[in-house]
Amino acid sequence: LEALNQQNAAADVYGQLGMAEDQLAALGRSQSWGRLATDGPDTWKAVASVVVPQPAPAGTTPAGPLAEGRALLQDSATTRDAIKALLDAVKAPVPPAP
Repeated sequence: LEALNQQNAAADVYGQLGMAEDQLAALGRSQSWGRLATDGPDTWKAVASVVVPQPAPAGTTPAGPLAEGRALLQDSATTRDAIKALLDAVKAPVPPAP
């Protein structure tokens, strides 16, 4: 299934076989951020929460340019930390032998 680029189907098969790490990798390759945000471990959830846009809370007042800039910097640091934690947690794929 992976060779056919059917990553979601591959993830489902991996899940049925109890191969959680391979399932998460397939979901990541398919960019199924919604599934990762709900079903993945904390490292995947953190990255998925950055990738999946979150609606602004109701009744929020638009911020000024300085507040927007600070929020952008904070979001950048949060994103960097989440991606670093994910990269540290996920094993690198091993290329097939020739």
